[in-house]
Amino acid sequence: MRRIPIALLYIDEHDAEKWKGVLQSQDNIELTLIDISRSDWLEQCSRVNYAVFILRPPGLVERTKALFDERAQLLTKRYDAIFYPSLLECLLYENKKYLAYWLKAQEIPSPPTWVFYDRAEALQWVQESRYPFVGKVNIGASGKGVSIIDNPAQAKRYVDTAFTVGLKPRVGPNFKHSSIWKKLKNALRNKKLVKRRLTTYKAVLAESQKYCIFQEFISHQFEWRVVVIGDSYFAHKKMVYKQMASGSLLKDYSDPPLKLLDFARDICIKNSFLSVSLDILESADGYLVNEIQCYFGQSDSFQMKVNGVVGRYVYKGGWVFEAGDFASNQCYNLRLEHIIRLHHQKLETLQQ
Repeated sequence: MRRIPIALLYIDEHDAEKWKGVLQSQDNIELTLIDISRSDWLEQCSRVNYAVFILRPPGLVERTKALFDERAQLLTKRYDAIFYPSLLECLLYENKKYLAYWLKAQEIPSPPTWVFYDRAEALQWVQESRYPFVGKVNIGASGKGVSIIDNPAQAKRYVDTAFTVGLKPRVGPNFKHSSIWKKLKNALRNKKLVKRRLTTYKAVLAESQKYCIFQEFISHQFEWRVVVIGDSYFAHKKMVYKQMASGSLLKDYSDPPLKLLDFARDICIKNSFLSVSLDILESADGYLVNEIQCYFGQSDSFQMKVNGVVGRYVYKGGWVFEAGDFASNQCYNLRLEHIIRLHHQKLETLQQ
């Protein structure tokens, strides 16, 4: 059987590890690894007629994220290949201001968000705003760089910081969910990883966000995490800890309402999403999309339980629950199954 030529595009080698593991285990795949930050990136992408480009954008440093997005956008114009995740999914990934623009332009319900590049305009807004509201750093997962702003004095300090030294997300190890001793033991075992992380922390600290992203504070006890990969739908509750659900790792595996799955499915179909997680708030006016990410954390081996049974939902004229271990290996096996299915569908279309 002919092997599928696949190029895995990345900047941070660590980000590509999960993809490398699942792709290299397949006999029917001819894998090429390409660091898209290199000067010869376009020549490398042109050496083989790749059937699939797997995109693995970085999500910690805004400079490298912009580099990846620019080059991936050029590739999608140049090659008639499958791009996975899609370019749109990559552009939305870890880019809160672009996500806010896009949600508003698409008229998708979301928490009202404002982006200010002018200090005077930002100061006027905080004087007239209702409190509390949320301040965000553009890039940064797990609640990093998110501030709850409670009063005008705090808001003025936030704006002054943004337009002078600039805003920065928190960097360094996260001791919220694992002890300092566990972190130290891991560090002693893997000095290469420590060196890489220190380099990343240094790059994050070298950046500064000299604009403000403000979002209306939506009081909530949880937000829904809905994961959609191809035809597979998963959902669970991310519970709030200290006013934030992101990064809490507190979960509730209640059976999701089918209207939530309908809401997510409508967004995914209209925008041809391939592999995303949607963080969705419930409000008096209905569901609100708070985040859309093509790569996301998974602290448990599964993404959903219904009546204590691990599985997924699929839509077959109506929602059907299927029991099974579909989200193992942080959903990378399921992503690869989806890629192969897309490849075969494309071949069948070309042969018709």
